[in-house]
Amino acid sequence: GISVIIPTYNKFNRLELVLKTLLKQNVSEINAEIIIVDQSNINAERLLKNIPNSKEGIVIRYFKQKGAGISRAKNFGLTNANYKLAVFIDDDIT
Repeated sequence: GISVIIPTYNKFNRLELVLKTLLKQNVSEINAEIIIVDQSNINAERLLKNIPNSKEGIVIRYFKQKGAGISRAKNFGLTNANYKLAVFIDDDIT
């Protein structure tokens, strides 16, 4: 399996595009999780209402973390990852 870790800070529109793109990937044979570590002033969890929380082979996990910088968000995501293989991506890549 693979853990895709996405730290985010107030980029909800871009994050939504990233999630939709990731959910188009066919990873049903390897299993994947998308870990969102949200340090925003507002709750990004609201955007997940427009995104399915899972797809065959992919599960989205959401964590709220008090803003402490991208390194701390990445470390938090890695600590909570279920798989040994982890990939970090930005919240504004599509």
